[in-house]
Amino acid sequence: MKDLIRPLLPRAIRPRRIKGGPLRGTWLVTSWHDYPAGLLGRTERALLEWFSRHVQSGETWIDVGAHYGYTAFALS
Repeated sequence: MKDLIRPLLPRAIRPRRIKGGPLRGTWLVTSWHDYPAGLLGRTERALLEWFSRHVQSGETWIDVGAHYGYTAFALS
């Protein structure tokens, strides 16, 4: 099903709000075609849960190879 729907999604890369999950409302620059799971808030669940348990305010973290920045936003 995913292989049928994804080619139909918009390819325009622009700022878009994440629709769900812990980062809901955060702006992410991507397209629906390239990163639908990120825009729906359905990606990196285990990592985001780990962050919520182990990352403290005031700490410094580096996201090497940030790609779309989803993880960097979660750390911020």
